[in-house]
Amino acid sequence: MAHEYFKTSTGRFFGVLKDNGDEAPGQKECDEAIDKLNAAIRELDCASLNILSQAATHQADSSLLKTYQEQMETSASEILDVIEPLRYAAKGEAEKLGHTVSQAVGYLGPLVQNAIAGASHTLHSKQQMALLDQTKTVAEGMLQLVYAAKQAAGNPKAVHAHGDVDEAADNARDALQELLRTLESAATEAGVVTGLVESVSKAMYRLEERSVITIGGLRTSGSYGLEVQPELSYVDYQTRMVRSAKEVARVAQDMVAHAGHDPSRLTPLAADLSHHYASLAGDARGAMAASTSVEVPGRIRAGVQDLGKACISLTKSAGACQSCPGDIYTQRELAENARFVSEKVPALFPTASPEMWLLSACHIGSCAW
Repeated sequence: MAHEYFKTSTGRFFGVLKDNGDEAPGQKECDEAIDKLNAAIRELDCASLNILSQAATHQADSSLLKTYQEQMETSASEILDVIEPLRYAAKGEAEKLGHTVSQAVGYLGPLVQNAIAGASHTLHSKQQMALLDQTKTVAEGMLQLVYAAKQAAGNPKAVHAHGDVDEAADNARDALQELLRTLESAATEAGVVTGLVESVSKAMYRLEERSVITIGGLRTSGSYGLEVQPELSYVDYQTRMVRSAKEVARVAQDMVAHAGHDPSRLTPLAADLSHHYASLAGDARGAMAASTSVEVPGRIRAGVQDLGKACISLTKSAGACQSCPGDIYTQRELAENARFVSEKVPALFPTASPEMWLLSACHIGSCAW
């Protein structure tokens, strides 16, 4: 692993720094960079300790997290682009060494700051630690590269030091590429989860819309929903709602089952959850419009919206659980949110058949952690 090299090689560099004149080109910039990198590592350590001691304030905000991660990706890519120029400057272009070192370290500052800020908007501690640890590995890699560059001093004849430069550059590059892969994966998962949450939210919002009922070619305004199919009765809509609600409860149970041993299935299952909820909400709008009762539409709307809120929480938990496989905290949270979903299902159908109640009770029991 790259970080093992970083931790064991520092002493070797310290012992040879004095072999090169401190007045050689780029030495001052290297010293300044070393100070900045050490300060950045200490700052990351402090942020990690705050998380471990629960001193950090967790105010998760997915939109801000996305912004910070995008800025991290930009900074990491810029540092990666400087690795090869820094390698060559350290091995034989002394006149470029100072500028290249300063450029690389200049990009690392925003990377560290955005990592710390991003961690503060990440709900789960394991995700926070992973973000900070990988950023620290990059900082340590750059520190070792600057040590090696200072030793080689841009001298093409200092062949004995070139191997250290190459090794440090390779490890720094590997650390940056690993961080970029993590950020890319997080962005993909976050994008999928955000889309699913928006789908459920849209279905919930449409419960407030007025419907248009087509009867005998005439269009009349109803109380709620969509363009209602006049051939379907209130009972027909409720039957379809029961079918969709069963699927919602089943998928919630499946998500709990896969959280521990196959978390890669969670996002596809969340997509299924969103699909079944959208079907349920659509039929709920039809039932609300077809009902002749004054009170029933309001109860249906409230129940379906409550279920939608529970589905959103479960979807977010699925994204977090898939991002941190093996994290007991996220698995427990997912199971709890799945239980909330299952509890909301029978509340939709107070007069449903015993079979429906039995199925719902089964789901509630199986979702308990």
